[in-house]
Amino acid sequence: DTETVYVSLLGMSGTEYGVIIYRSLDSLQRFRAAITSQDSIEDLTEAFLSQDCWFLNYQAKDPEAWDFDEEEDDLADLPDEEIMPQFGSLHPIEGQRLFLDEEEAITVYLTLQALIDFFQTYGEELDLNHFPEFQKTCPVQLPPTVAETQQSLTLDVATMPKLSQELLSLSQPTPFPSFLDKPLPHFQIRDDLLPEKAMIRLGRLSWDIVHQLRDNPKTYKQLLEIEEVGDFFPILFIQTTRPKVKEIISRLDEEGGITSVFFNEGEDPMTDTEYDLGILQTPEDNLYIVAELLRHHPKLAKAKRDWDKLLEDSQGYCGVVLAMGATGASRGNPQVKDMLAFFIVPVIDPEDIGMTPLQLVSQVVGYELDW
Repeated sequence: DTETVYVSLLGMSGTEYGVIIYRSLDSLQRFRAAITSQDSIEDLTEAFLSQDCWFLNYQAKDPEAWDFDEEEDDLADLPDEEIMPQFGSLHPIEGQRLFLDEEEAITVYLTLQALIDFFQTYGEELDLNHFPEFQKTCPVQLPPTVAETQQSLTLDVATMPKLSQELLSLSQPTPFPSFLDKPLPHFQIRDDLLPEKAMIRLGRLSWDIVHQLRDNPKTYKQLLEIEEVGDFFPILFIQTTRPKVKEIISRLDEEGGITSVFFNEGEDPMTDTEYDLGILQTPEDNLYIVAELLRHHPKLAKAKRDWDKLLEDSQGYCGVVLAMGATGASRGNPQVKDMLAFFIVPVIDPEDIGMTPLQLVSQVVGYELDW
């Protein structure tokens, strides 16, 4: 009897992938409102279990064989054959169950088939910063076990940018009291500067290597005069492939370089996970999220503390290095020959530009099932 379902796509953070198919718009809106108003993990869990939806998640078939940590590793890094789907249902009264009955399975099957067809047509035109209105009537084949009198049907699939914006507005973080009387600047927060597989590391370089990069005519440079104190200079390393580095350099060059670097609080309210978000600011007032450091991860927390100590010696300046070699022998440890761009920039306090904690949110796609 389902006529319309509303689909939310998971996967932005790289920690969980899947599709949530809400049985009603009211359920989707109530859930989004609930998770943005709850603070404790218990309240968030209650909001999660109160959803009225079907879901498709993915998990590793054999995490021990691949030394896979669900909280820290990206499922997309595993081979396709090592990833298995998990279907289930959430209902305010029934609770959670990890199976679907036959009618539910048919609805989910048809929805996913339409989703695939829709994204084959419009997938390349949709991203977090570009979510226009699209609509398509998708022909879908019924499963053989139920196609006795009818072999196919059509489903109308449409994006819902207005609804998506409404849900995003529910998730806007509340400013700290000290910022309530200050007008916030209109920055554009983006995460599309780096490719998905780029490697990010907080590290350091000796002053000798800093001099080599500064004096190399082939290195793209943005330099500032700074006092050389101590043995090392703090560096934010970004490593990817040579073509991707060239694209990043071109984009930053068009925007006038990098104005500053800062780390801002971030959280995923669904999992109660806290991050230190590494952000590059450009003269075009774009804020590019380039690093998502788990705040309570022991190794990452220590690396951040060590990096902050170096910042004290450098009087609040750091280097940003764009390096190639992410798929070669120097993966994770770029050599001087791999470093194609070098920026010296100030590291600022996010409060200086009126930043407040950021929350992870998801996009929404609406589906109308034309039975």
